[in-house]
Amino acid sequence: MRISLIGCGYVGLATGGCLAAIGHRVACMDGDGDRIRTLMAGHIPIYEPHLEEIVFDARSAGRIEFTADLPKTVQQSDAILICVGTPPLDNGEADLSALDPVVRIIATEAHGLKLVIEKSTVPVRTGEQLRRALRTIRNCYSMSSSEGHLTQRCGALFLKERGGCSSFACRKSLGDRGSTFPSLCARRSGVPPP
Repeated sequence: MRISLIGCGYVGLATGGCLAAIGHRVACMDGDGDRIRTLMAGHIPIYEPHLEEIVFDARSAGRIEFTADLPKTVQQSDAILICVGTPPLDNGEADLSALDPVVRIIATEAHGLKLVIEKSTVPVRTGEQLRRALRTIRNCYSMSSSEGHLTQRCGALFLKERGGCSSFACRKSLGDRGSTFPSLCARRSGVPPP
């Protein structure tokens, strides 16, 4: 399965590396050009046990790439994981402003069947907000359902810092109502997980 992962912070890099390690083709996208150049040079800007080796092996096998080209990344994927930062605001609420430009690009560039997954570390009802935004933007551009069908889910992504790769290896990190991410993608695409 071709997976776009948007946001190369801790959650994005650990998830992207692990998805590539189990056989998916992963494009990790980030708007920070310096971060992408660092990753393309083979350096991991965070510490997570085993992640550097996992990413190195996946890059050597051609299963992971790093890019700043969001439209192309969305167009070429079967599933899109949104892992952008949602830092706290002064009032304690999550800052969801990084979602807006990502949702706009997904809504306009996603053609064909796409599974859109948001990370779980966003506030309750963010999924509803995301679903409405995708629908509204597609309606504004008069895009018909034949131009692309988007299915949106929230990933139950709980990666323990300094243990995320180990917990992901158990295949219990990302899923939908108790299912693992690979089986969710297989149900959605008809392609068995690797």
